[in-house]
Amino acid sequence: MLFRSALVGDDARVDQLLAGLDRLPLTIEMAAARLGSMTFDDVSSALLGGPDLPQVSHRSPSRRHRSLDSLVSWSVDLLEPAQRSLFAAFSVFAGSVGAADVGAVTGTGADAGTLLADLADRSLLAADLSGRASNYRMLVTVKAIATARLDADRRAPALRQRHAAHFTAAAVDADRVVRGPDEPAARARFASMVPELRSAFAWAIEHDPALANRLLFALQHYSYSTFWNEPEEWAAGLIARGGDAAGSGARLVVAGAAANQGKLAHARAIASSVLDDPDPAVRATAHEILADVAIYAGDHDALRAHCAELTALATERGDEHQRAISVVDLALGETFMGDPSRALAVLDEFVVAHCSASDRAWLAYARGEALAALADPSASDVLSGALDLAVTIGNPFVVSVSQLALAAEHARAGNLDKAFPVYADCLRGPPRHGNHTHAVTVLRNLAEPLVSVGAVELVVRLLAAAGTIERGVSHGAETEQLAAVTAAVRTQVGDEIGRAHV
Repeated sequence: MLFRSALVGDDARVDQLLAGLDRLPLTIEMAAARLGSMTFDDVSSALLGGPDLPQVSHRSPSRRHRSLDSLVSWSVDLLEPAQRSLFAAFSVFAGSVGAADVGAVTGTGADAGTLLADLADRSLLAADLSGRASNYRMLVTVKAIATARLDADRRAPALRQRHAAHFTAAAVDADRVVRGPDEPAARARFASMVPELRSAFAWAIEHDPALANRLLFALQHYSYSTFWNEPEEWAAGLIARGGDAAGSGARLVVAGAAANQGKLAHARAIASSVLDDPDPAVRATAHEILADVAIYAGDHDALRAHCAELTALATERGDEHQRAISVVDLALGETFMGDPSRALAVLDEFVVAHCSASDRAWLAYARGEALAALADPSASDVLSGALDLAVTIGNPFVVSVSQLALAAEHARAGNLDKAFPVYADCLRGPPRHGNHTHAVTVLRNLAEPLVSVGAVELVVRLLAAAGTIERGVSHGAETEQLAAVTAAVRTQVGDEIGRAHV
C-alpha cells in the first residue's frame, strides 16, 4: 500500500490515518493520490480539517468522484424520500444503535429496519451483524455530511429533543431492570447506550435541565456500582448552574461519588439535603448512600437508622435491590463493630427472592466477612464465590470489596503467597477509579501482613500515606488491627519515628 511505503516502519501512524479515513477504499484512494504532491504529514493535517478530502483530478472525469462530499451527496440524491430523510435524521445518534431506537427517535417505527438496511447497502451506514439484532452506525466521514443536511432541516430541534427524551426513558427502564434477575441484559443495555446517554445529557443540560436531572437519577445506581465517573462530572456541571438545575438526581450522583472518594462529610451533607424529597425513590437512594457513609465512618447508630428507613421505603416500593442492600449494610455494620454472629443472624433472616446477581454477590460478601471475623474456615470459599459472581456480572464495586476481604482472609490464615497477589489486584482498581475509600482500606489492611514479613519501613510509608487521605475513622476489628500494627512498628523503628509517621 502507498501509505505503508511512504512511512515504512511506523505502522501506528498509518493505522491512525486509516482510522481517520474510516478505512473506506474511496477515501484511502483520495488521500493516497496526494502522496505525489504532499507529504504524509500534509495529508494527515488535511484530514483534521473535516471530511472534504483533497480533490483527486485523475480519479474520474465525473465531478461526483472527486471528493467524498460530492460522492455522498450524489448517492443521497439517488435515494427515495424516506431513505433520504432517515439519512439526515440518523446523524442525531452518537454511536451504534438498533432499529427499535432509530424507529422511536426518527418516527419511522416498524419501517426503520428496512430503511437502515437500504442505507447500509449503499454504504451510507455501517452494519454490525455480530449480535442477535443488527446495529448500525454512521462513519465519521459520512456523519459530518449528514449533520450538515440535518442542520438545514427544520426537523432538527425536534429530533434532538426526541433523542434525549428517548434515551432518558431507556435509562430509566434499564435502571429498573438492573435491580432484578435480568441484570445482565440491563448492564449490556447501559454499556451499549453510553455514547447516546452522553449526547442526550449534552442536549438536555442546555435545553431541558429537568430532563438532565431525570437522566442522572436513572444513572446513579449503575454509575455507583461500576465506578463510572462521567455522570458525576455531568451532575457537577448541572449543579453549578444553580436554581432548579440542582435537582435530586444530580445531587445523589455527586453524593455517591463523594462517598466512594472518601469525602464523607460532603457525601453526608448532599445526600441529607434530599431526604425530604416527595419521591420515595429519591429518599431511599439517599438512605442507601448515607448507610454506606455510616459504615465508612464507623457510626453504628446512624447505620441502623438509615437501614431501617431504607428497608421501609424499599418494601413500600417493592425494590428488592434496596431491601437486599439494607440487609447487607446492617450485617457489615454488625461485623465491623465486633458482633459477626449477629451479622449472620441478620443475613439468615433475609429471604432471597428476586435479587439481581450483584445483590447475591453482596449478600455472599457480607456473609464471608462475618465468617472471616469468626475465623470460620469456610470464609475463603464464600468470599471467592462472591468475587467470582461479581466478576461474571461486571460489578467493580463488589469485586473491589470482595478482593480485599479475600486477601485479608488469606493473610489471617497465614497464606501470604496467596494474599499478596490479591492485595496487588486490590491496589490497581480503586485508585484508577478515584475510589479513595477502598484504596485507603487496602493500605490499612495490608499493614499487618507486611509487618509479619519484616517490611516495617514500607508499613510506615503505607500508613503515613493512608493518613493523608480523608476516609473516616477506623472501627471495630480494623481499629484493633491498626493498634497492634502501630505498636509493633513503634517497637521496631522507635517511638519518636513511629509517632511522626504512623
